[in-house]
Amino acid sequence: MRLNISLKFPSTEGFPIHYHYWLQSSIYHVMEGEIADQVHTKGFEGDGRVFRLFTFSRLLGLYELSKDKKFIRFPEGANWIVSSPINDILGSIAGGLLKQLTLRIGVTSAEITGIQVMHPTVQSETIRVRTLSPVVAYSTLFRRDGSKYTVYLQPGEPEFRRIVVENLLKKWQGIRVWKQAEENENSFDVTQAEENENSSCVTQGEECLKSKRRNFNIHMLNNPKLHILEYKGGIIKGYSGLMELSGSPELLQVSIDAGLGSKNAQGCGCLEVVGRG
Repeated sequence: MRLNISLKFPSTEGFPIHYHYWLQSSIYHVMEGEIADQVHTKGFEGDGRVFRLFTFSRLLGLYELSKDKKFIRFPEGANWIVSSPINDILGSIAGGLLKQLTLRIGVTSAEITGIQVMHPTVQSETIRVRTLSPVVAYSTLFRRDGSKYTVYLQPGEPEFRRIVVENLLKKWQGIRVWKQAEENENSFDVTQAEENENSSCVTQGEECLKSKRRNFNIHMLNNPKLHILEYKGGIIKGYSGLMELSGSPELLQVSIDAGLGSKNAQGCGCLEVVGRG
């Protein structure tokens, strides 16, 4: 599920072009209830990794850049997509937005002129998508002195596909654990639910996961565009463009709801379905 939030900005105001952190902060600020604490402090565990299980787009609309290209403004307003496979997350965000009717992005206050709820559903094994925010895939490596460094990968490299599909499988498992725990009305804790989930995968056979891993593919339909994002003093590198994704509908649905690749909660990997392959 996703929210399409329509925003109107003061006509003369702009803000720095690297605004992803501000958008993420806005989400955490408006969320309410127990789910807010779950998302912000605990996350959702999937095969040993913790995910926030939401993603969001860049601001979408006609924009103007300053001469030095460091500031951006949206004279006619903008749309903003926030997506999650957990309905409670989006319900919490929508509730907070409807109460305050404004969205604070850094020092700029935007008027919320509309919120539309959408339910994009994947029903085929091949879809065509466009990126609403860059897709990120990276590996953390170690130097001889033991220090870490990050290598960002681009579409077309074999490791890019492997990292993306492994990330999807872990998110898929995390989503199933959470929903299973909800369905049982907390009759057992999430740790037990995760054990049952893993047992289910074992029951289906390791070949089940191998099949999903093997059959997922990414094919670029145009030349990917590199984006370098500044986030909390660091750098994130991602790629945007048109893609054809193929694989199990379950994994494709995760890519649409939770985001493709890494850094989803930082505003990366948000997709829009534009057709079937």
